[in-house]
Amino acid sequence: MKKIGKAKINLEEELWATENGTAQFENNRRLVDLRPDVKKFVSKYKKLINGKRPSRGQPLEREAFFKACDEAKRQWGIFFSKIYREILEESQTSPIPLHKAHDYDHTGQWRYCLYHGMIYQFDQPNLSDETMVQQIEAYEGRGKEAV
Repeated sequence: MKKIGKAKINLEEELWATENGTAQFENNRRLVDLRPDVKKFVSKYKKLINGKRPSRGQPLEREAFFKACDEAKRQWGIFFSKIYREILEESQTSPIPLHKAHDYDHTGQWRYCLYHGMIYQFDQPNLSDETMVQQIEAYEGRGKEAV
C-alpha cells in the first residue's frame, strides 16, 4: 500500500487527480448519477440543450437561446463542483473507491481510494471499506513512528 498524493478534481473530465497531476482516477459514477438532485438537474439541462433551436430567421430568439445554453453550461460547472466537493467531504468519514483511468490491465478493479482528501493505492483490488481504513491507519501510524 502507498499514499499517492493529495486529491483534486478535474471537472471538465470528472476525474480525480493528484496535485502534480501524474495520474487520473475515476470514482463509481453511481455516486454521482443516482443522486436525485443530479438526475433532476441533468434532465433539465438536457431538455434545454437538446431543445428546438430557433431558426436563423429569428435572430433575437436564437440569441436568447444561445445565452440560455451558455448560462446552463456555467451552472453545470458550478453544480458539479458542489457535488464533487460533497464527495471530498464524504471521504473524511469513509473511503471512496477509485480506479485508475485508462488502466486497461486492471479494468473494474478498485485498487485506489480517496480518504481524508488523499489518494491511496492498495496491493489488492476490491477491498472492503473497513479493510482499507485499517491498512491506511497502519500505514499512517508507521509513517509517524519513523519521523
